[in-house]
Amino acid sequence: MGALAWCLVGVVWFFLTRGFHPDITTGACATAALIGTYAFASYVDQLVMRRGLSGAAYAVGLVSLVLTAGGIALLGARLVYIRGGYTPGPWLYHFGIDTVGAAVHIVGAAWAVALWKRFI
Repeated sequence: MGALAWCLVGVVWFFLTRGFHPDITTGACATAALIGTYAFASYVDQLVMRRGLSGAAYAVGLVSLVLTAGGIALLGARLVYIRGGYTPGPWLYHFGIDTVGAAVHIVGAAWAVALWKRFI
């Protein structure tokens, strides 16, 4: 069920951001790189960190996870652009966007899992 939900998130983001990419292939690959990274980070949060860490250790781990996911997402999207022959925009700006995206998707996934456990 989780994989289907992440696929739907990817499709929504692809259609919402298609005007920001130079072509459809680059947009699809960049979106897949970002959503794949966010999904992996969310699974790490749910399956490893929430079960093995608590208190301050969890907070430090979560910040580290968000920053790492932002960096990996940035790298993936930039590699897609470079491979496609395009020059990506300023890296610090995109690192900020991707890191905020990682935080929002990790928190959103945790919220969705909590709702799922409560009502289903």
